[in-house]
Amino acid sequence: MFGYQINLNKRPPTKDYDGQVYKINSTDFIDDGCTGYKFGAYQLPMDGHTQINFKQLAKKSVNEGIGDKKLGLLKLDVDNLGAIFSQGLENNRSILRVTTLSRMLGLYFEGYINQLIEDEGWDQELYVVFSGGDDTFIVGAWKTVFEFAQKFRDKFEEYTCRNPQVTFSAGLGVYRPNYPIIRAADLTEEALDEAKYFVDNDEDRPKKNKLSLFGEVFNWIEFAKVIEIKDFLVKLIVKKDHSRSLLHKVMKSTLGFKKILKASTGQSIHNLRFWRLSYYLRDVKEKNEEDAEKLIDYYREIVIHNLLDKSDDEKISNIMIIPAAVKWAELETKVSSEKEE
Repeated sequence: MFGYQINLNKRPPTKDYDGQVYKINSTDFIDDGCTGYKFGAYQLPMDGHTQINFKQLAKKSVNEGIGDKKLGLLKLDVDNLGAIFSQGLENNRSILRVTTLSRMLGLYFEGYINQLIEDEGWDQELYVVFSGGDDTFIVGAWKTVFEFAQKFRDKFEEYTCRNPQVTFSAGLGVYRPNYPIIRAADLTEEALDEAKYFVDNDEDRPKKNKLSLFGEVFNWIEFAKVIEIKDFLVKLIVKKDHSRSLLHKVMKSTLGFKKILKASTGQSIHNLRFWRLSYYLRDVKEKNEEDAEKLIDYYREIVIHNLLDKSDDEKISNIMIIPAAVKWAELETKVSSEKEE
């Protein structure tokens, strides 16, 4: 191509080879006689010598017959990249510093992503469509894609030393494995845009550093709470033999929580009538009072979190964290059959 020939080989080159040789996704290249290394998404999910297709990927979210057979798509993008380069270096901008900053971002999105997937054992469950520079697009088993989103964000915070000015936003989507992948990618891109340009009621401009899930936009503190509540709901259904109708009852309890949450984000402490939540969860309480009280405790923790002196970025103000946790739990606890696509 364009006067160049590109070969992919599993073995190192012979000593008399006179071309440029790069080791893929490994910096240990000198002893193999390579010119250097290249990071990137060069590998597809494989089962032995066979590529894993979308239908097979979707089945990876099923464990012992439990879990929905669907694909997850994730698109993420670094926020305010232009400002990071133009303002982040302030008066110390130089070609060397700009190049170093660009290289360090590339090292995370092109290099570390592959290491993370390998370390977590996700190489058969995630397909990295692209990842480089400042953005990433992944298709995979929906359950693993969701887990990856949280882990990748946590590691990015560590990588940037929790710099509040260096963040990324993300869009997550769940689709049937036979849904047109191009359309699914477009919808996930729209979800990413929603996360980036969402303006909350008490904001005058988009703050970004958010994630769009199930048609709602959450900050990352809220997303962590969604995971926490989802895990508890799944445990109740799978290990404590509550029926999946529990999820509908928890969804109804959101009605009683809305005013409480709104009051807490405004630093108000009056009329926090948690007994109303107990009313909505009365059927759960009849079966197991401890489980119902634990759910109410989650609501209390959210309110107390907001009443403390937290920054706006750390507030939990989207009531839809509870419906999102319910939807996630529904996906994770669905009984699957071999007849389903």
